[in-house]
Amino acid sequence: GIHTTLDTSLFTSTEVLESLVPYTDLFMVSLKHFDSDTHKCLTGVPNERILYNIRSLSKIIVQNNRLKKAAPRLWFRYMVLPGYTDTKKNLKALIAFLHKTKGWELIELLPYHTYGVYKWEKLGLKYTLSGVKPPEPSKVIDIKKMLEEEGFKVLLSE
Repeated sequence: GIHTTLDTSLFTSTEVLESLVPYTDLFMVSLKHFDSDTHKCLTGVPNERILYNIRSLSKIIVQNNRLKKAAPRLWFRYMVLPGYTDTKKNLKALIAFLHKTKGWELIELLPYHTYGVYKWEKLGLKYTLSGVKPPEPSKVIDIKKMLEEEGFKVLLSE
């Protein structure tokens, strides 16, 4: 068969999410920020719908696994964005969220980079994160260790 992966924020209706579950082997869901106002500043949308959909997907996965039915896998992707997602408050919220959410396999840490800034410039758009520098590698390693100490499987992407 064909393996299907959706790399998504899950900013969609629950109906659309539920319609995709039977056709998806892996959901890779981006987590941005746990404060809704900051999330909206970073992404243009609040996070309530996203978090609700993650909880809904988690319930589907747990229920399907319990009933021995096919269930998609769930991974999280977390951008390490200095001054935003690497704060103690946001990391504490991330850890609490991961402990509450069932049925997921791993969290991938994605250190922020500026590789795509030129695209914004070519399109004549204002890059809202100008001036933000990539995180120090040691900071990313510290976050990885912190999450692993909580019992989470962590993948570090370059």
